[in-house]
Amino acid sequence: MSDDINILDLVEFETQDGKPAWALLSISVQRYEQFKDDIEQDNVSSLDDYGEVLAYEVGKTAPSKEREAELTEEFGYHPDLNVENKVRDLLAMKPK
Repeated sequence: MSDDINILDLVEFETQDGKPAWALLSISVQRYEQFKDDIEQDNVSSLDDYGEVLAYEVGKTAPSKEREAELTEEFGYHPDLNVENKVRDLLAMKPK
């Protein structure tokens, strides 16, 4: 499996001053599990440490339907995709 495969994940969080926010993150498959573990342990200081922030918005916990459509058009984001299952599938792939 190539090291340059990235997945898109929509992350909901609070800013340092307590405001709701979301970000669309492009993250390598290899880093995704560590990212999720760090989120669960509240050990994420910057999303940039894990991947590229493609879009974000402060003041809302999720993008509007219109913004979701734009994210799909621009980045290929699919809100109904189960990212964790996809990552497991990709990590299980054996190189030929």
